[in-house]
Amino acid sequence: MSRQTVDSLASSAYGALDLLSALIDAASDNLWEEKIGGWPLWQHLIHALWGNDFFTPGPAAPAPEGLSAEVLQLKTIGTQAPAKERVKIYLRDVRTKIEGFVSGLDDAGLVLPNEKTKAIGLDWDITKTMVILSSHPYYHLGYGDTLLRNHGLAGVF
Repeated sequence: MSRQTVDSLASSAYGALDLLSALIDAASDNLWEEKIGGWPLWQHLIHALWGNDFFTPGPAAPAPEGLSAEVLQLKTIGTQAPAKERVKIYLRDVRTKIEGFVSGLDDAGLVLPNEKTKAIGLDWDITKTMVILSSHPYYHLGYGDTLLRNHGLAGVF
């Protein structure tokens, strides 16, 4: 059973999670709550993590307390920023879930349907899921990287 493609896709997803961690570390408290693209930085990051968890099989990692489904889904702007350390714990838990998902894959299985996304009306195979596990966080990382650079700081990319 080959895992060459799975490992390549997983590397991209793990790289996105590493950059999310770096962005959490790089953001000062005032930038943590600053809006960019309509949302506070912390909400971009929480949403990016929630999305990864949402598309992988198994129970969700526990999101930081006090965040409604509307905040997680970017349907409403969050008003209570969770502590950065709590978000790092959430990131760790999401990564553990993704690692468990990836550990059971091989290249031949990449064409199989993702039953979790199918249940919500998204006709994705495992390959698309693996691509989304990196591309969705990178989208939100772009906002955070821009926020840092707008304040004269080095970006995380």
